[in-house]
Formats: sequence, C-alpha cells, structure tokens
Amino acid sequence: MSEVRFPRDATDELLKYMTTTGTWGSLPEQEKLDATMAAQSRANLTRVRPIPNRGHLEAILDVVYIASLMEEEGRRINFTLAYLGEEGARALKHEVFPFKSPLPFVPSRLAKYALAAPTQTTSLAAWPGKDGQLEIWGLTHHGNHTFAVDLTFLPPYLSVRVLRSGTFTVHFDERLVMLFSRDRYHLFDKDLSKRIDLQEILRDWAGLEPQIATALQRVCQRMVALGHGGTILVTETGVEPKALTMHETLTMRDGGLTLLKDVVEKDWRRGTGQDVPKEPKREGTVVHEGYQLDEKHGEALDYVARLTTVDGAVVVDDKLNIHGFGATISTQGDVPTGTMEDPKNLGTTKPLDLGRRGNRHRSAAYFCARQEGLALALVASQDGDFSLFLRKKDGGVHVIGPYDLGVGL
Repeated sequence: MSEVRFPRDATDELLKYMTTTGTWGSLPEQEKLDATMAAQSRANLTRVRPIPNRGHLEAILDVVYIASLMEEEGRRINFTLAYLGEEGARALKHEVFPFKSPLPFVPSRLAKYALAAPTQTTSLAAWPGKDGQLEIWGLTHHGNHTFAVDLTFLPPYLSVRVLRSGTFTVHFDERLVMLFSRDRYHLFDKDLSKRIDLQEILRDWAGLEPQIATALQRVCQRMVALGHGGTILVTETGVEPKALTMHETLTMRDGGLTLLKDVVEKDWRRGTGQDVPKEPKREGTVVHEGYQLDEKHGEALDYVARLTTVDGAVVVDDKLNIHGFGATISTQGDVPTGTMEDPKNLGTTKPLDLGRRGNRHRSAAYFCARQEGLALALVASQDGDFSLFLRKKDGGVHVIGPYDLGVGL
C-alpha cells in the first residue's frame, strides 16, 4: 500500500523549489548594478515574489486543504489564495480591496468568502499581520489576463488554487509547481525540458503544424474544465478513417466546418506579420481588432470543447476541419498493444494495459491501432484526468497520461 500524504508534507520541497534561482529570481544583470540599484531590485523582487517562512507555508497548505473540503450554502467551493501583501499587489498593478478589518486565516472564513473571488480573476490575499500571524487582508483582482484564449494565469507570487474538494495547485515564479490531489502530491520539475509538453508532442511526434498543436492543446484544456469527459479524434486530412462510424445526424453534410481552422489561421497570420494592412490603421483600431480576434478565437475553442459533452467522439482532421461529433469507435478485433508513458516522469514507459481503463480509453486505443496514417485520440475522463493516444510508426499505440485533472497540459 502506498503512503498517504498530507499537504504540509510537501513544505520542505516547496521551500527548496522557491528559494532556488528561478525566472524572476535570477536577475542576470544584477552584477552590473551598483549597490543602491541592486538593493532596490531585491526589494522590488521581494515585494512581488515573497517567499513565506516554513510556519506560514505549512499554515497555507493546511488551511487551504481544509477549506476545499467545505461547502458554502450547500455548494462546493473553489478559490485562489495569494500570498501577497497590499504593497506587492499594487506594484503589480492589481486592483485591491483591503478589508476594514482583516479576517482570521482559518478555513471557515476562506470558504465563506470564496464566492466573492472568481478563481480566474480574483484572489483572497493573505499576509502576516502585526503579530506575525497570517491574516486575510482583502481581495486582489488581476483581471482576465488570459485574453479568452489561454485559461491559466501564472503569477510571480505564491498562488494556491483550489480545483475541487481536496485538490489544489500551487503556482510560483510564473510556473506550475505542485498538484495535490486526494492524498498524493506531485512537484513538477523546474527544468521544463524534462516535462512532456502536449504541444511539443503534437508538433514533433505527430507532425502537426505549431498553430494546430496549440489550438488542440487549448481545446483539451477546455474539455477537461467542463468536467464531463470526452474524446477528440484527429485524423489525416483526405484519408477515410477506419473502425469509425460517423453519427447519422451529427455529421457535416459536406466537407468539414472551418470555424476553428479559419480563426487559428488568421491569428497565426497576425502573429507572423502576414496580415499587415496595405493602408496604415490607427493604433486604437488595431488594438480593438486584436481583442475581437481573441474573442472569436476563444469562442471557437469553446465551441469544439462543448461538442465533446455529447456521447461519442468529436472528429477533426489535422487541419482543424470539424467533421462531426457523436461518432462511435469499433472495438472489434485484436486487443491493441503498445506502451504507456507518465507525463510527470519523462521516459518512464511500461506495456500498454487496457484492463483497468474505461470504455472511452479502450476505444481510443482501438481507433489509433486501426489507422494506417496519422491517428490521435485526446481523451478526458469524467474524473477530470486527461490522456493522449498516438499511433506509432510500427502500428502500436503509445499512451501519454494521465495528466491528473488536466494539470500540466
């Protein structure tokens, strides 16, 4: 039987992670600064990227964990807690709402006021009071920094985000640091080259164009966030997929829907400078058009993700044409063989075992094994985990997953 872990068990590892050199902490030009400027730079860094002491970090992990198990007016809660002072929040240009009287740092207060702080835009902020004990001094509102396309806000300061009961993530230094779920935790390697990145897999292993890989990753993030479970099958353009029956109704009559394809292509052309207007435009017009494109991009991603909530698979090709949803996969024939790889530990593989997998995962493996060309299956389970199935050149199936609760996508 594996060991049961509690959040505070991760304290030493988290402190080691935060106190070693990081993105914000490296200050490569530090040696070139005079003493006064160097001291000011360190002070500014400490203000927006403070590191709690051991006692405070243990309290944060304990209190957030207990609060995540509570309900408020019969509803499960989620929230984000920021370890950040009012001065640091203002330095980061956040809107702040300092309470007239700070609240005690206890689970019941976090749970009670969590509904006032939407997870993606606002955090409850904790900081040591005059007596040195943590207290909730107010709300810090960073706004929607995701621009309707990406779903994750990565702050420089310590941020603990509750995803569901007993489950939370820790972010620091603009990185995902840890996932705690149920009675286990995983610290993500600071060296990003040692992580399996979904975009990199889709781009380098599957040969998808970079903008296509990015779009599929964003759709998967949304599919997981819906909490329903679903499957997206990616086929080779112009090749009739095998072992797949398209829904008699939920299939495009002619060709494929180009909604996502068009907006991704336009966004890519904007980013590469290929859509430079012949006549110069006012700066305000350019900014407004950019926001409009971001909004349409986000809507297209949401559209595809929402299709996955219907039983059956969504079918797209490697150019992002949407051919249908509600499709069914045949599981007749020999059981697929292949390998499985853990996305949290690069290079750790073991033989593919479908015995403990649900129908959604088994059918994804069958689909990939039956194709002759490109075949991908992007699968979200009902409990929120995510796995990627690929067809290897030798005809076997390679599975990368699970991404626990989609964290790390």
